[in-house]
Formats: sequence, C-alpha cells, structure tokens
Amino acid sequence: MLKKTLLLFCTALLATTTVYAQRDIKEEDWSGNPYEYGRNTEYMLSFHDISLSYGFLTMNDITDIMKELFQYSLAAAPTNGFMRTGSMNLGYTYRLTPSITVGGLFGYSGNSGSIEGTASKVVTNYYSLMPQIKLEWYRKKAWTLYSRLALGVVIANATHQTGTAIDNSITAATFTFQVSPIGVELGRTIAAFAEAGFGATGVLTIGVRARF
Repeated sequence: MLKKTLLLFCTALLATTTVYAQRDIKEEDWSGNPYEYGRNTEYMLSFHDISLSYGFLTMNDITDIMKELFQYSLAAAPTNGFMRTGSMNLGYTYRLTPSITVGGLFGYSGNSGSIEGTASKVVTNYYSLMPQIKLEWYRKKAWTLYSRLALGVVIANATHQTGTAIDNSITAATFTFQVSPIGVELGRTIAAFAEAGFGATGVLTIGVRARF
C-alpha cells in the first residue's frame, strides 16, 4: 500500500513539474539573446496584455459603411461639415506562445454632419467587437515588431436629428475587420505602440499597453 501511495505521489509530482516546465518556454531573438517565458527576468514575456489606443481614418470613414447597411438614406439632402471622432479602442490578449497572443478588441467611432438647407443633422455611432490575434515576429531588448489581425462585427446606429429631437433611427450590424501588417512596440511592463493597417481601428493606430 505504501509503495502504491509513493508511486502515485511521484507520478503527480512529475505531471505537475511537466506542466510548469511547459510554461517556462525559452526563446531567442535574432541576435541570440535568451528570453524567459513566464519568469521574472530582464526579458520576461508576460501572459496578459491590456491596451488603450486611438486610430485615425477608420474603414467606416473611408468606405461610408452606411451605404451598405441601409437601403435608403436618412437624409433627404446631402450632408456637410462632417465631424469624425476617430476610433477609441480597448483590447486584451493572452500569450499562447512566445510569439503568438490572442484576445479581443472593443472599439468605438462615430461621425455627424448637418443636412444642407435644414436645421437637421445625421449622427452615426459604430461599435466594433472583434477577436484578434497578434504575431510578434522580431524582438530585441525593449523593441518588438509585430502583425495583427482582427475579425468581428460592427453595430452601426444612425439617427436623423432636428435639434435634440430624434426624427428617425436605424440600427444594423455587419462584418468588420482590422489588418495591421506592421506594428512597433517600445517598452516592457508598460509599452507604447504604433501600427499601420486598414480596418475598424484605422490606417494609423497609436496607444499604450500594460503587461502582467
């Protein structure tokens, strides 16, 4: 009985050691410098990543997604004097491997414009929710280069307003995405980043990440 108990204990200990060993994945950058995955070292790679960002010139601004969502126009006349918010985004990712993180992204953008010859305006709000994956393909000290892909849904709400009164409102949802072929980060626990691409978050996106 004692032998069986010791055998079971050793088996459990070995399994536990194996699980933790798998979390201590080591990687080298292109210069041959070692990185520790999940250890408190100079080159520690965190498991969690929370980001706040702002994007310029979103897909909604470029393609006028309203024409695809709605079969008719809320405005009887052309709009002018458009004001655009850009995109404001909150993201989270979890590190699966030293190079790949996955997670989700929530984004908001909007625009408004007055209708020519009237006291009315059209206001549109876009809410995006997208799973995302990020590939970090070069790392040297505090610098990281990466690519990011996000696919999901955007919910658009358009209202026709006269003063503060809403005359008409339409809400619809459609597919959206963000493709950022190139992004750069500077920092470890707290990192600033910028990326170029096309989609829901914009042609240029800048922000800050906190890792833990």
